[in-house]
Amino acid sequence: MRKLGERIWNKFHQIFGSDLKVGFETTFPKGEVPAVDSLYRKSGLIHDPPSETVVRICEPARITGSCCDGGEKTQVLFVPVPQRGAIFRRLVFARKIGEGGYPRKWMIVARHGEVATFGFDSWNSKDPRYLALAYPGGGDEFAQTYIKIQDVNGGFVYLELGAWDDEVQVLFTAGRVNEGKVPKLLKNLEVQK
Repeated sequence: MRKLGERIWNKFHQIFGSDLKVGFETTFPKGEVPAVDSLYRKSGLIHDPPSETVVRICEPARITGSCCDGGEKTQVLFVPVPQRGAIFRRLVFARKIGEGGYPRKWMIVARHGEVATFGFDSWNSKDPRYLALAYPGGGDEFAQTYIKIQDVNGGFVYLELGAWDDEVQVLFTAGRVNEGKVPKLLKNLEVQK
């Protein structure tokens, strides 16, 4: 298990090897962006296209652990820019696309109490590479979210995703769970070809 170290100045941070990564971004109207460390711009973490009316700031993070290769848990600690003047914040998940433009691993997302799966390989996914979830979401807390990922042996791995903050930092966690803990929607869903 990796120890919590220096901040890694990337847009996305590994939670299931290179196949599934997470990023945290804050979106501001142009002209409302707070002053940030110059490393944000040098690292390509500020997305400011001239044709858009918003600026997105992605966050570096400190990471410990891995859910890949038998690892049980990943923790990603973000210390986001102040949200004063921000329009919204979100967790953005990215998965690796392999040769031929197809994802390397099949994966799908669900939450308890919802009537359909979503994201990545679901029927209603708009972009099978990315999934953006509002942070903290509709309420005051980020809703526990579950991902079903096909492993190399044809079986499945289930991850429980969570995030909490203390108004200064956001701790994102991904941990392996058994099938009994995930929403029923995920248990019976098989790989769609």
